[in-house]
Amino acid sequence: MNPGRAKLSVYHKVLLFFAGILLSMQLCYIYIIIPQNQRIAELQAIYQTAIRKNALIQEFAKKNPNIAQYLAEVSKKAVQADTMLPNELDISEFIIQLERTINTSKLQLIEVKAAQVIDKTEYREIPVEIIVQGSFSQMIDFLQKLENMPRFTIVNQINIQSQQGILNSKLNLSIFTYGVHPASQGQ
Repeated sequence: MNPGRAKLSVYHKVLLFFAGILLSMQLCYIYIIIPQNQRIAELQAIYQTAIRKNALIQEFAKKNPNIAQYLAEVSKKAVQADTMLPNELDISEFIIQLERTINTSKLQLIEVKAAQVIDKTEYREIPVEIIVQGSFSQMIDFLQKLENMPRFTIVNQINIQSQQGILNSKLNLSIFTYGVHPASQGQ
C-alpha cells in the first residue's frame, strides 16, 4: 500500500476526486467542446452563404426564365459597350461616323485633328478637334446627333464665332478606348 494515500482523510480523498473530475471536465471543454462549437459556427456560416446564393439563383431564374434570350441581351449589351468603348486606338470608324453626322446636319466640315493619346488608368483618352461651319439650327442638330453617336464622346469645349450669319465652330472632343498603352502595362 501507498503510505501517502493512507494518511489522507476521507474528506481530502473526496476533495481530490472532485478536483480530478473538474480538471477532466475543463480539459474536455477546452479540447473537445470549444473546437466543436467553432466548427459548428463555421458550418452555419457556410450554410447561410449557400442559402443566400441559392435565393439569388432562384430570384434570377424567376426574372429570366428564358436563359437563351437573356444571354442574347447580354451579348447585345457587350457589343454595344465595345462600340462605345473599343479596345483599339483606331479612330477611323469614329471619323467616318462623325463625317456622316456632320453631313446629315448639313454642316460643312473644315478640319478634323486628333491629338496625342492620353493614357489613363484602365483606358486611353483621344482628344479630337473639329472645325465646322453652318447655321445655329444646324449646329444644335449636330450636337444632338453627336450626343447619340454609338462611340462614347465628351464635348470638352466649344468656341463659336459668327461671320456674316455663318457660325464657325471649333469643338474639342474626347473619345475613349478601353485598356492601357502596351508600354504602360509593364510598369
